[in-house]
Amino acid sequence: MKCQLLLLLGVFFKLSHSDSEPQTTLVEGYLLCKSCGEDSTVLNLIDNTRLSNHNLGFANITFGEKEVVVQDLTNPRGITFRILISKKAKCAQTSTWYKDSTWFEGYAWKICQCPSCRAHIGWMFEPFESAAKNPIYPSDKGFYAIILDSVISEAYVNSLLIVDKILRN
Repeated sequence: MKCQLLLLLGVFFKLSHSDSEPQTTLVEGYLLCKSCGEDSTVLNLIDNTRLSNHNLGFANITFGEKEVVVQDLTNPRGITFRILISKKAKCAQTSTWYKDSTWFEGYAWKICQCPSCRAHIGWMFEPFESAAKNPIYPSDKGFYAIILDSVISEAYVNSLLIVDKILRN
């Protein structure tokens, strides 16, 4: 369990070290793929400041003690998605970047699929100029739009397991 946690921290964080002041990051909790339970992102990495010009509305929801901005965005086919923005997420390698029909001006996008089960969990966004180099994942200037209905809070899952265990005894 500890090895898995350390590995996940390595995937999600680029730790910066300075001689004078070591830095640590406490994980506030995980959002898991609803289809298979794979870790999708960490609550610490949610970015409540990046808003789309195309959103139909937004709301604040709470995951544990973390308040999260959720945006309602509609694609060209008329399907509305409730999304949250994360600085990092775990996505499988997918196709090339698309510039048309983007929700975020100046950013190209591509699908974000769960690396474990390949469920569609959101999109990756990258600035046009760096997307032209076709990176596999977004750079530090990019971000991830995670579909709210595709993830579940690890704390909520754990609470269900505890209740189930209590009821069985």
